[in-house]
Amino acid sequence: TGNKSIKASEAYNYALDILTKKRATDNKNLLLIQTTVKVFMGLSRVNVHTKNYASAMKWAHKAIDLASKKIGEKSTEAEAAKDIITTKIIPQFLNSEDGTVIQHNFEKLSGQKSDVWEERKFVLDKGFLHYHSTGVLAMKKGTIELAKCKLLDSEPGHIFLDNGGGRVYKIRRIGSTDAENAMLDLWITVIASKVIPDEK
Repeated sequence: TGNKSIKASEAYNYALDILTKKRATDNKNLLLIQTTVKVFMGLSRVNVHTKNYASAMKWAHKAIDLASKKIGEKSTEAEAAKDIITTKIIPQFLNSEDGTVIQHNFEKLSGQKSDVWEERKFVLDKGFLHYHSTGVLAMKKGTIELAKCKLLDSEPGHIFLDNGGGRVYKIRRIGSTDAENAMLDLWITVIASKVIPDEK
């Protein structure tokens, strides 16, 4: 998919360069936009098939963004791109096996009484959430056994876990784009499904 990705990116940038109005009013320009959206949607589906869900989400969001801005938020193209997320990416991702590196890093609150958030790479493996430092000298920093944790709070953007031994793990997303944040929220959903719900 490398060459396709390059061509899709070129088409995307070209489409944005030639359009100066909010909507595509010229038939030629409209066709270019529609074609580019279809290419992005195709790349999203290909990445779903190969289980590269982060890339699938990225291309789906590119399709949504382009269609919404240049054709219309309620356009057929925009709705079709959203449908890929709800019917393809999310269901297949939530049913995927763990044992994979979470594809974007989170921040974890450092220590019990600290107010310092540190970037960490997480690996979900058979009910255990391992976390590592980032950078050249990356090393494993700890492990959270999810089956022994109680879910204190889980909303889009963060998750708080009580390990039952007096420690609360606070983890939040640090995505820089809508696509990244959507993927991180999916990971939060998966993590939350493997812990003990908080009984209120």
